[in-house]
Amino acid sequence: MKPLYIWSYINTVIPSTSERKFLFDVCNQEGIDTLIADIKWSMGLDWATFMAEANDRGIEVHALISGNSATEDYSDRISFAENNGFAGISWDIEPENITEYTALMESFTTSMFQSCYLNAPFYMNRDSGANYADISNLYSKFDLILINSYADTLSFQITHANDAPLLCAELGIDFMLGIETAEFMIEGGIYTLWDEDLPTYRSLMAEVYNNYKGNPLFKGVYTHHWHPDAFMKWFTEDNMVIHEASSVDFSFEVLVPRHSTVTTVQAFTQTYPVETEVVVEDAICPEHDITG
Repeated sequence: MKPLYIWSYINTVIPSTSERKFLFDVCNQEGIDTLIADIKWSMGLDWATFMAEANDRGIEVHALISGNSATEDYSDRISFAENNGFAGISWDIEPENITEYTALMESFTTSMFQSCYLNAPFYMNRDSGANYADISNLYSKFDLILINSYADTLSFQITHANDAPLLCAELGIDFMLGIETAEFMIEGGIYTLWDEDLPTYRSLMAEVYNNYKGNPLFKGVYTHHWHPDAFMKWFTEDNMVIHEASSVDFSFEVLVPRHSTVTTVQAFTQTYPVETEVVVEDAICPEHDITG
């Protein structure tokens, strides 16, 4: 699995044919097979078309459920995720009250939680001031921990991840590391990939992967998050493989002479991937000795 988060920009992507195509083109080119999309303000949009197009491109869509408190009512978003073909749920509630967050997770019985992910802030660690046992209990409610270790270098990534990978190892829970594209600043400087280029983005992803790949619980690197300004700067016509269509339909018709006694003609249609070279010679109807 290689996920990409998409937050508020989902509200402009879903209604736009060109933006959807650009998003899916980037996903296919970079091997991204999972979109984790925020549904908080977008439940009234045409998700059916978005999901169908994503699935046609081999991309799963998971519902991102975000909020400002674990005491909010999330039942509408849970119901929406259950009834609209999402492959799973990812949670991101900030700021965190660990006890309330855990109680919220324990209150649900939905089958969607067979694929339930926690978008974990990097400061959840042994020295964060929160009760380590409570954090462990919260982590244990999820199938996968997604660690947002915002940084533009490997060493900074490891520092930001803190003890989250160690905690996952102790609990036997799968985890992933995330790299950030948004314009976040600290001490007057941008510490994310916002001001970097495409080779740096790909290089950092490879470096993070290679650093953790020896851990059997490590499941890869994800991108947090889809920021059109960054991706439009990185992916241009010069470095994009354009996907106009995933397949082409070829129809074969039997041509019947004008004075034939044939009353029923079967037409055949076959679909081929765009990469397939198809050579069509004669269509033949052996039963009536007709070619065309």
